[in-house]
Amino acid sequence: MYRYTLEAIECVDGRYAMRFIDNKTKRYAEGIISGNESNVYAIVRAWNPQLKDWDRSVRCIRLTYPKRHYNNLTKGWAYAGCTTDELIAFIRQKLPDLPNESELYHVSTGGKKCPYCGSIEFASGRAVEDSEGDMKVAYCCSECLKTWENIYSLTSAVIEE
Repeated sequence: MYRYTLEAIECVDGRYAMRFIDNKTKRYAEGIISGNESNVYAIVRAWNPQLKDWDRSVRCIRLTYPKRHYNNLTKGWAYAGCTTDELIAFIRQKLPDLPNESELYHVSTGGKKCPYCGSIEFASGRAVEDSEGDMKVAYCCSECLKTWENIYSLTSAVIEE
């Protein structure tokens, strides 16, 4: 399952908008953009700049609507911008709880590297269950001495008899 969904919303007359959805929280940022579909898809390449590639945690969808439907859908939407930096800043402003770049990198490496310095040398603390049933584990990097938490959700279980 993808963590995020990015919708490039096109009107048949060439206008564009975008919607960025956090699939875990169901919160979203939506706005009118200048430019076209490529401006929206540039977000995926820049979302996690340390990857230097498309962020595979983001699913991209292109939607095309007739003028009336597009106008009704985007009525009242704010202007999000044109450049990649403007669009990402708009998303982060609307969704301030999203992970920062170092957290995104840490997750994209499977949690095997420090999110701050990239070291593979770090120690873990004990796991603590939170109120939502997820497990939180505290870590400390042996090189830069920064700390962070990983949150683990049980998504499936194998029962052996």
